[in-house]
Amino acid sequence: MSVSEIVLWAIGILITILLAFIGVKKVNQKTRQRARTGDASVVIQSGRDTKIK
Repeated sequence: MSVSEIVLWAIGILITILLAFIGVKKVNQKTRQRARTGDASVVIQSGRDTKIK
């Protein structure tokens, strides 16, 4: 393998790791926001009781 091929491989691996890291961060933020709104809202979700406190 030539030096340019090795450099290209390294760049590809770094980009892949970076994208995976960004994806994981975004997923974590979404789940955190969902958890927050779930805790904040007091909506009863049974079939009979549809009142919102």
